Amino acid sequence: MKCQKILAAAAGAGLLITAVAAMPSHAATKKKAAVGGALKAAGCPNPIIIQTDWYPEVDHNELYVLAPAGGKTTKTKYTAPIVDPRTGKNTGVSLEMRDGGGAVNFKNATDLMYTSNDIFGGYIGTDEALQNSKDRPTVAVVAPRERSPQMIMWDPATYPEVKKIGDLKAKGVKIHFFDGSAWMDYLTGTGVLDPKQIVGDYDGGPSKFIAAGGKDAQQGFSTAEPYQYENDLPAWKKPVAYQLIADNGWDFYPEPIAVKPETLTKYDKCLKAFVPMVQAAQVAYQKSSAATEALIVQVVKDQANDWSYSAANATAATKKSFADGVISNGPDKIVGNFDMSKIQKIIDAGTPVFVKKNAPPKTGVKPEDLATNKYIDATVGLK
Repeated sequence: MKCQKILAAAAGAGLLITAVAAMPSHAATKKKAAVGGALKAAGCPNPIIIQTDWYPEVDHNELYVLAPAGGKTTKTKYTAPIVDPRTGKNTGVSLEMRDGGGAVNFKNATDLMYTSNDIFGGYIGTDEALQNSKDRPTVAVVAPRERSPQMIMWDPATYPEVKKIGDLKAKGVKIHFFDGSAWMDYLTGTGVLDPKQIVGDYDGGPSKFIAAGGKDAQQGFSTAEPYQYENDLPAWKKPVAYQLIADNGWDFYPEPIAVKPETLTKYDKCLKAFVPMVQAAQVAYQKSSAATEALIVQVVKDQANDWSYSAANATAATKKSFADGVISNGPDKIVGNFDMSKIQKIIDAGTPVFVKKNAPPKTGVKPEDLATNKYIDATVGLK
């Protein structure tokens, strides 16, 4: 879950959060693509609907590379023609990106996919897929992000000796998190943190962290909060330190695009055409991200929800994504594919957690039940 910059929460902390200067309109980057029709010919649905996990942000960059400016924005979605980033040709099919988070009352993509048959795929982390593998299975087909930006942050001025999440345990630091987060059950279950120091009252806003004046820690995303707290929150306006959850054993694929098992059969040809385009979108983003960042900021502005996202925040998030290895190749120099040994580790780590939460995974679940490399183009990688 991302840091939700809700005005009501900010007001409770005596804050004023404002969007940074106006961004270029869609027209600034609108460019008609040559006709190609590759996805239409592959029998893809039109539009391809992807359910995201939050409001528009850089963590969804590949979708906005595929569907560049000139689309239609509504309160909860953005729709535009898909352009193949390798050829610049219109594919004959549009992409509809549906907001998550508050836009869907914080339901996850798995829930929404199993109640709305029009959704082609969703951002479903491998830990979520594991948890739901018994009754609501999904299979990830491409992983635009290699590591999760999920982290725990603290005030380095208050705790200069704290260098990693485990150091917070010795200090007995109170940690605010979203109640029910499986990764927190893992951290407490393995002794990294003490169950007595965690408080499941985080609501996505900054009020509790700021009210504590540096005494408490809090969950967040390395691509969002560090910049926001230092630059956008007048009541804080100083750096925060953090460590990724992935560096503590809960290393899963965040936001891979996953589909229902039956979709693999029904849209096999479509996936063979679509997945390499997603991979190519990350390569294009590495080469040049400015236009995509501007589009994301503009969509947020046009949607006019409680979520705000500045141009500077988008740029900082892009830098963090590459610096922290959130967007990167796998160990085999391919972007977007799955390392099955990595998925096995999250199965091993997550299964006892979910059993304890009365949500046991499928009996005998294997990495291949949760993800497939069938549609990956092994020649596509980041430089």
